[in-house]
Amino acid sequence: MVVQIAAETEVAPQDRFDYYWNQRGEWVEEPNVRRGGESGVQRVVGRDGQLLYAKRQTGHIYRSWL
Repeated sequence: MVVQIAAETEVAPQDRFDYYWNQRGEWVEEPNVRRGGESGVQRVVGRDGQLLYAKRQTGHIYRSWL
């Protein structure tokens, strides 16, 4: 469904990720803050007014078993 919505926007295909990533909205719940980053889900409104959910995860530190 999100792919369909993204395909119907006026945003150029190569810019669609950036467009949706830069949209901000209300957190569905408080973001998890750990491992040097945060993650959570935000409600965002699409260009046509449709309610969408965006999973955000930034800055988490990766630790290998090795």
